[in-house]
Amino acid sequence: YDGCLNCATSSRNTKDLFPPGDSLLKAKVVLLTYHVDYDENDGFMDPFNDKRWQDRQRQYARLGISDGIYTPQILVNGRSSFSASNRARLFREINLADTILNQPIYEVKLMLDSLGNLVAKANLKEIGEELIFNFVLVKNRKISNPESGENVGRTMESRNIAIDFLS
Repeated sequence: YDGCLNCATSSRNTKDLFPPGDSLLKAKVVLLTYHVDYDENDGFMDPFNDKRWQDRQRQYARLGISDGIYTPQILVNGRSSFSASNRARLFREINLADTILNQPIYEVKLMLDSLGNLVAKANLKEIGEELIFNFVLVKNRKISNPESGENVGRTMESRNIAIDFLS
């Protein structure tokens, strides 16, 4: 969220999804931040950027899920992609996603094997569309004060920053 002005708006919009004391949406929505590097300019370098996140955006565009490659970008349930600075659409899409996916059709258990490796086992409750399980290692929170770029002089906060990814 550091390098662009729209990202600050997006950050506020996503925080507003979770009003204090409201745990219902927190149980249904996981927000992940994928830092991209194609928007770095004016000497700003994001320590969390990764080329793999741009590659994911290109794949969304090729599959017709996204209408382009840009940031900030929201992807809801792998089906709808748009700018997170569009507050009205953000809330509409989250509410729509909530009505579409009522019951999970899978169960995932995480455990450590005898060598200390993290192992995931998935059980499908019903056969339907093809499922891809994505596992993301995240950094919980980062506060920064950009010294260059559009957000110079602001305190920026990022949460759930993608560090590694496996499908």
